[in-house]
Amino acid sequence: MNLMGGNYYTPLDEAASLAGQRPVEDENRMMGSQNPVAFTAHITVSYKINRQGTAHEFGLKMLNITGSTDFYNFDYNYRTGQLEHAAAAVSIPNIYYKVTF
Repeated sequence: MNLMGGNYYTPLDEAASLAGQRPVEDENRMMGSQNPVAFTAHITVSYKINRQGTAHEFGLKMLNITGSTDFYNFDYNYRTGQLEHAAAAVSIPNIYYKVTF
């Protein structure tokens, strides 16, 4: 489990962004804003077979089982004419097999 402070980012210059219909960063406030604290959890289930000289391990890892979102960009919404935070919740399953000699 992880409890992380939010990443810093440069806020947008809203007037310039709305006029240009694209996100424009406010260069006078570099890294002036911070995303909220994020809580994520990962889980691993594995089975290990020990043999003389080798070991075999089968496992399943699930990353971000809490489904917490992560900010990655700003987008301009042409339908509403507004700037929006773009965030994604990525849960990644990982099946693995490992041989140790």
